[in-house]
Amino acid sequence: MKIIDIAICDDNKDPKGLGRIRYKIFNDTVAVKERALDYEKWGDKDRFVAQPFLPLNINFIPEIGQAVKIITYNINKKNVNQEYIAGPFTSSFDFNSQTLSQQLEKTSYGAVVKDTPNIADKNGLLPEGVFAKETDFGIYSKYGSDIIFTENGIQFRGGKLLSKSAASVKNKENMLTNPILSKKSSKIYLKKFPRSATIRQKKIKTKEVQFTKLKYIIEYDVDDVVNPNYTNIYVYKVNPNFYGVLNNTNFFSLQTPLSGVTLINLSGDTVTPTFKLEITPSPPLSSPSIQDTYVFIRNTLNTIYDNGLDSINPLYSLYSDDIFPFYFRPTKEFYTRITDQEKKQTILNNVKVRQRITNGLIWSLTKIDPDVKENEQLVDELVENKDSEQTFSTIMSDRIYFISTDTTGQYQTPGKLIDFDSLNKYDLEQEDYLEKIEKNTYATVRGDKLYEFLVAMYNVLVNHKHNICEPYARQSMDEHKIMVDLFSKLKIDLLNETIRIN
Repeated sequence: MKIIDIAICDDNKDPKGLGRIRYKIFNDTVAVKERALDYEKWGDKDRFVAQPFLPLNINFIPEIGQAVKIITYNINKKNVNQEYIAGPFTSSFDFNSQTLSQQLEKTSYGAVVKDTPNIADKNGLLPEGVFAKETDFGIYSKYGSDIIFTENGIQFRGGKLLSKSAASVKNKENMLTNPILSKKSSKIYLKKFPRSATIRQKKIKTKEVQFTKLKYIIEYDVDDVVNPNYTNIYVYKVNPNFYGVLNNTNFFSLQTPLSGVTLINLSGDTVTPTFKLEITPSPPLSSPSIQDTYVFIRNTLNTIYDNGLDSINPLYSLYSDDIFPFYFRPTKEFYTRITDQEKKQTILNNVKVRQRITNGLIWSLTKIDPDVKENEQLVDELVENKDSEQTFSTIMSDRIYFISTDTTGQYQTPGKLIDFDSLNKYDLEQEDYLEKIEKNTYATVRGDKLYEFLVAMYNVLVNHKHNICEPYARQSMDEHKIMVDLFSKLKIDLLNETIRIN
């Protein structure tokens, strides 16, 4: 004889409010039993009433048509002193929506139904943030809300899951078998930590390398590394209004593509080198050697470094202005050219402008490196006190209200009164918040913003100088500009419209 059997909830509206249900045994002939005895539904002789097995304050009342487990204390008197436990359930996040066939899926009563998919990933991890961790304890509502007990902490979460009515068609299909964490929820966090801590600011010294936009980019190549005859020097003037960081001294490198530049030449095209120079062979040679090649390139670049472009060709006197900072490097074609690699590398390794080899930034006539500026910076530092504990409480939601129900007290502000009797007695509705509470409350104040404005006003008062015939010179007074700027944003900065009090 069974002590526990599966039944179906037939009615859950207990007129006495005791959490009782009326049920019918699964696969049992209820109609015959109902006619066997004259009784009144929910009355003392009703054989199909079951009391909650769990205490009323934590009892789970099933929906009509859902499965329940019926516990019989006296197997010889099967319909006396019966109690129920809701379930079984095959979903741990949406209880109300489960049908009887889904509930019985994992039991011997189950029909042939499609097996529900796992909600854990391939690594066995459940959706992050939905359920309590194994080391914690959770109490779950029928959908979307819970209480999580962590170590020294409690979380109250309302609306943790995506709202059914707001979900898209695709999400509505997915949320039947998978919990979808909502981007928005209302939460209260209570937490204690084993040691107290605070954030304080301290000064640290930092080094900041100066940077600016390049003025010129100089590229070089050789016609033939095996039998060199001449070298090409391409000088590009950087557009000072070019947007972006590509041509900044702290960004430009050997691999940076040319952009926002103009090639300087006498032809006015985009391909003719700025200088096409024949390499002078060293006596008694009749043709340039590899050494002649890199020495010639090196000397040419250093001449530009020392004396400017017009020192090579006077026709470039238009560009005799300060060429610094500039960057020199081989052309992309030369750097990637398939040729005698050993000879090419010998040239690259011996092209030098001051201490820069092959390529590099030249900051100024006297410095190849940019200046380094030492600054003092305030940084946050976490300071702990291991001899003291610390507690925190946090409320998180789109709108937060701190409301007193004392409408007759001496601290009650006249003019705005919340009609508490008109609010929903069970659960505040959205209309209650927006129509009856919001407009009858006041925004809270950000004290630090008020203090900042008062400091600005103080600075104006103590720093301006009186003239008998004229007001203070507002247009040239920095303190006045600061005060005006703060005042223009004062309402937005000062009032927090999302945290309200009455």
